[in-house]
Amino acid sequence: MHHPMITLWTIADPRKLTDEVLDELRVQTDVTNQLDCLSEVIEDIGCLVGSDEAAGNFANKDDFPQLMFSLSSTISNLSAMAWVGNEARSIIQDRAKNGGMKS
Repeated sequence: MHHPMITLWTIADPRKLTDEVLDELRVQTDVTNQLDCLSEVIEDIGCLVGSDEAAGNFANKDDFPQLMFSLSSTISNLSAMAWVGNEARSIIQDRAKNGGMKS
């Protein structure tokens, strides 16, 4: 199953988008900062769980699966954003090689 962002990208016919729109998508889909934040969150969770002797972290049986589903969704979203950004970058590069946008 494709991520909805990738489906929308395909439907939008990205080759018809202007360089300005593609560049904005390329820049906005830079996932580096978001991955850094996700890394910190996961590290903090590891510390929390590692130091839990009886504090009750993840005491509810639904807490951990909910966290994992949330992390999975975040990673899927970041992956789709990176994919769209790479596709936009590729189109811009192709246009630069071929003399601009074709009408």
